[in-house]
Amino acid sequence: MAKIIPKPEPTDEDVEQILFDAMRMHGMLPPSVEEFAALDAELASFELPFGPTDLDELLKRLDDDVNADTSPTILPFQSTDDTNVRNLARAAREGGTLTPEIEQKMSADKSKYLQDENNAR
Repeated sequence: MAKIIPKPEPTDEDVEQILFDAMRMHGMLPPSVEEFAALDAELASFELPFGPTDLDELLKRLDDDVNADTSPTILPFQSTDDTNVRNLARAAREGGTLTPEIEQKMSADKSKYLQDENNAR
């Protein structure tokens, strides 16, 4: 069984930095003068692939990105072993970290499944 190592309590400085980073990430704080100058210098050499007045082209590209097929590939799971189904359901409910042995078994099972599917075709 793995030994649980307690995390050290964060210092006031740690909490302050975490809060500052979170507020910056969520747009609650404006950039500093130095950050704005650095960004301005970085963007000075950046060129758009189309003219800045070509709004129709920009909107078309954004629309194409939104309409791109990003749906995940879902493999069907077929099992006659009720134990596997119960274990998968429990894993889905409880989450957690998988051990390397379980990940290796899952990878082997997936490879076997894909090989069986290819042989069936």
